[in-house]
Amino acid sequence: MNRLMDKLFFVRRVTLFAQLDDSAQNEIAELAESATFTKGDWIFQQGQTGDAIYMLIRGQVALIRDGQEFKSLREGSSFGEMAVLDSGVRSAGARAASDCHVLRIRKHHFESIWELWPSLRLGILRQLVLLFQKDFAGSDRK
Repeated sequence: MNRLMDKLFFVRRVTLFAQLDDSAQNEIAELAESATFTKGDWIFQQGQTGDAIYMLIRGQVALIRDGQEFKSLREGSSFGEMAVLDSGVRSAGARAASDCHVLRIRKHHFESIWELWPSLRLGILRQLVLLFQKDFAGSDRK
């Protein structure tokens, strides 16, 4: 998946970026890299420096903290945002639960988009709040 239109199609489906304007989505699609992982591969591990944000295009990803899976991600999910936004280390690892295909935005690319597109900042912050609210509400049901 290297064609810009294919990447743009998936960027628009990812909750984190879905509400952004067309220009911002285009910029994200242009900078996104395609990557594949085989079932069992680590995409990143807990404690590593956050170097990219990921968008799950195909397959499933398990989020793992302290050796325990705590969340399963499906197509259309984004992950890895927090360590990129706060310049910290990964609070959890991400492992391919099946063969999967992702789009990856490297931290330096994301930071350049963040600086150039003020609407992106607000849009992403809004989406992160909604995702956290959804996760928080889901944790009450467990």
